Amino acid sequence: MPPAPSALHPRPAERRRDARRAAVRPIKVRVDGGGKYYAGQTADISSNGALLELAVPTALRPGQIIRVGISWTSHDVVLAGRSMIEATVVRSLGMNGLQRVAVTFAQRQELAASA
Repeated sequence: MPPAPSALHPRPAERRRDARRAAVRPIKVRVDGGGKYYAGQTADISSNGALLELAVPTALRPGQIIRVGISWTSHDVVLAGRSMIEATVVRSLGMNGLQRVAVTFAQRQELAASA
């Protein structure tokens, strides 16, 4: 009897330290060294990282350092530079005119209750 398909293609080990939860919040991303900002939203988030969806395809690549501003409330229309979170791009994939970017935060974050 042939091996089951899952035995032929085992799933990679889970690398996340904390469970992510769905949270769609507006964001802005600043590319270090470039000064460009990109708008988007979170798809999911944890204390250690997030999956971001940017409104335009970008050239973000794994290993790149970025800063992420997350709007936790409707009052956070303008995010101060000091509230931006340093993050490293882990994975980046363009699809359907969007850029999906997985990041890990440089420091563990206390998530807002609205996340």
